[in-house]
Amino acid sequence: MQDVDGSRFALRFRGNLVEATRTSPEWLPRFEDVARKAGIAAQIQSGCRADWVEGDPAMMWIGLSCDGGPAPKRMRRPRTIYCDIEDHNQRAGIHAGALTCRTGR
Repeated sequence: MQDVDGSRFALRFRGNLVEATRTSPEWLPRFEDVARKAGIAAQIQSGCRADWVEGDPAMMWIGLSCDGGPAPKRMRRPRTIYCDIEDHNQRAGIHAGALTCRTGR
């Protein structure tokens, strides 16, 4: 576990590729803010430079450049699907509604 500016991360290293899972609860964190902190956490733990960060605010992949060597290539990202909740209602503790989804690519 590594703490950076109020965010806590569990880091798993596979050579110069790191899986960072945010374990601290945060209300609507922005990816850019969390990614910066995750990169710093990986740098502290490894002593290498974080070259890139991919993922979402909960789980990220970080490519490290160690001893002047290149970072691994960025991982191929799966298609992202964005959904909006419409017509949400609640009755007796049961939530109902509809999703409208679109792809990010």
